[in-house]
Amino acid sequence: MDVLFALPVDPTAVTSGVEFGATSDGSLATLNGSFGGFTGFPYFTTGLATFPQDGSTVNFGLAFLSGSFTSEVAPAAVPEPATLALVAGAVPFAAAVRRRRAAKA
Repeated sequence: MDVLFALPVDPTAVTSGVEFGATSDGSLATLNGSFGGFTGFPYFTTGLATFPQDGSTVNFGLAFLSGSFTSEVAPAAVPEPATLALVAGAVPFAAAVRRRRAAKA
């Protein structure tokens, strides 16, 4: 059973999910597999169907087990502090240059 999540920009790059197999003798069952939480980077690529990494919940189940997996929301891109400082410093400078040009005209 695979429940795989990927960012919308590349649905083949798995960013989180659960993969497991199950065996049963009719009364007892064993699960084996792995869980991967969102790290911001893909774990692997796949040709299987994936769900969007957007906070959505997917339910899954077998005859003896049911569960759900909710993906984390991918963080929005945030500019670096240096870029933000450059932009913040450029705005007053551009306004001053515009005022000087307007005063000379």
